[in-house]
Amino acid sequence: SARLVKNATLGGTPDYNKISTDTSVVEIDVAGTTVTDGRNIIPISLAGRDAAGSEFLGSLEIIINPGETVTFAVQSSNSSTMEGELLWRELW
Repeated sequence: SARLVKNATLGGTPDYNKISTDTSVVEIDVAGTTVTDGRNIIPISLAGRDAAGSEFLGSLEIIINPGETVTFAVQSSNSSTMEGELLWRELW
């Protein structure tokens, strides 16, 4: 399963890195191992091997203020590799 969570608490040892120091205020972490708390924005159902899912979130008009986070969290029952991407627009 996959879900998008606003203001989640990440466990493990999160390691945030800037996307671009010159053009973005966004940082990314891929080291967090657990996700607790926060508000589920949207679940994305995945079923079976090589399953894929996508959701258009533009109509939700999600706004992330300074200090807030969005986490793309995935869970697998058999240690599968999961990949995902988020597209955003930064308002300077």
